Amino acid sequence: MVEQLIRARELQVVTGSAADGGPGMARSRQTLASAHVLLPGDHANAFVLAYDAVRQACTALISAPRELVFEAFTEVRHLSRWWGP
Repeated sequence: MVEQLIRARELQVVTGSAADGGPGMARSRQTLASAHVLLPGDHANAFVLAYDAVRQACTALISAPRELVFEAFTEVRHLSRWWGP
């Protein structure tokens, strides 16, 4: 599936420092924190920011090495940090 998206140019392969998902996850956390601040008075923009946070997190996750992605989905210590509310 991922290979098909790359061939269709819907996903881009990144290498080197651009493939480090850490900065993307940090940006995602910051965006989500901003959404929480906006939520009480501006639901619509809070939703947009929350959506952007998820998009940033997914991009960072895809940028991570395959072994780390597999570990994030299979190790309880990781699942408890991101799975669910």
